[in-house]
Amino acid sequence: MPPSDDASLSFLERVTWLLRRQPHKIDYALATSATPLPSDAALGLRIGAAYCHAMETFQPTASFWDQSFFAAKRNIHDAMISGSVEAIEAVLINPAETSLFWGFDGPTKPPADAWADAETAPRDPHAFVLRNANATADWHRLYGIWLMDSLVSAGEAMGILRADYPEISLEMPRQYPGGLSVDEIIDRMDQMLGLGLQFPNPFPGELGLPSRRGIVSFRAIQALYQAWRIWTLAEGNPDFSVLEIGAGLGRTAYFARTLGLRDYTIIDIPMTNLAQADFLCRTLDPTEVSLFTEPRAQTNILPPFMLSRLDRSFDLIVNVDSFTEMSSESMMDYYDFARRHRTPILSINHEYNANTFREVYTRDSIAKATRYPYWPRRGYVEEVVTWRNA
Repeated sequence: MPPSDDASLSFLERVTWLLRRQPHKIDYALATSATPLPSDAALGLRIGAAYCHAMETFQPTASFWDQSFFAAKRNIHDAMISGSVEAIEAVLINPAETSLFWGFDGPTKPPADAWADAETAPRDPHAFVLRNANATADWHRLYGIWLMDSLVSAGEAMGILRADYPEISLEMPRQYPGGLSVDEIIDRMDQMLGLGLQFPNPFPGELGLPSRRGIVSFRAIQALYQAWRIWTLAEGNPDFSVLEIGAGLGRTAYFARTLGLRDYTIIDIPMTNLAQADFLCRTLDPTEVSLFTEPRAQTNILPPFMLSRLDRSFDLIVNVDSFTEMSSESMMDYYDFARRHRTPILSINHEYNANTFREVYTRDSIAKATRYPYWPRRGYVEEVVTWRNA
C-alpha cells in the first residue's frame, strides 16, 4: 500500500517533481554489479585503432561535448592514442574509475571540477540530480523511488500496466493489489515483446534495481522504452533501418537488436564511440558490430563526419537527449540530412537549453510533427517528424 500521510513523503522535497505518481513504496532495494571484466587485449586494440582513425579527421564543434567535456576527458584521449594495451584497458575495463561515461551513463567518476572530492563521489551520475533536488535525504533511497517510477511509467506506455488514476485513488490500480515487483513488471514486458529480455551489466559498479534478468539501471529503462518505440514504428520489419544520432552507451541499439532489428547505425563523437564499442562488443556478438573503417555489419558505430559520406537512406532517424546539446549548425546538418532523404525523425529531448528541436521543424513548411510528453522521464518531450508529400 502507498504511504498514506504527507509526513511520510515529506523527505522527497523537490524529488516529487521528478515522479509521475505518488510512490507505492518508499524503500526499494538497490544492487550494484560487481563482476570484474576479463582482460581483452584484442578488443582494446580494435577500439583504440578505430578511435585513432576517427580523430585524424574529426573536427570539434562549439558544443560543450567537444570543448569542456573533452578537456575533462583528455587523459582518456591520451590513453587511447598511446597504443599501450595496458593504458587502453585501464580506460575500458573499469569505467567507474574514469570519466569516460560522464554526461550520458554510469558508472562513472566525475571530473575533478564536478565534485568536491572526485575520489569519494558517487559513481552514478543521477546522484547529482537527486542531491540537487534534496541535499539531506539518502540519495540511494530517492533513486530507488525514481527508478521504480520510471519502470512503471514505461510499463504503462507499453500497455502491460494500467495507468494510475489519481482522481479516484493514489493507490495502484486495483488489478495490482499490494503493487508489483520489479520482476513482475519485467516479466510482463518480456511476455509482450517475446524476446527473452535481459539487462546486461558488463561493467562493475552499475547501480539499479535488482532483478532475475540483471540490474535495471535508469538508462537501461529509458533505452528499453526507446527501442520499443522504434520497434513499434518498424511494424515488425527486421530490415527496418535506423540511424541513431548521439547514442550514449549504445543501450538503445542493444535492445533494438534483441528485438530483431538488424540494420542499426550510430553516429556520435569519437570519445563516446569508445564507450559504445566497449558496451556493444561485450553485450552483442562482436563480429556483428562494426567500428569506424571496418566493413558494415548489423550494428555500426561511426564518427560525425561520416554523415556526409553515407551513400544510403534510413527508415528512421533517432535522437535522444542530444539535439539540444549540439551546436545549432550540427543540429541543422542532421535535420537537413533527414529532410533531404525524407526520413522520419524520432526526437526525445528536454527543452531547457537555448536550442530546441521544435524551433527547427516549425520553421519548415514540409515538416509535420506529433508532440507529447515522454513517458518514463519527466521534463522530456517525444516528437515524431514526418514530411508532407514524402
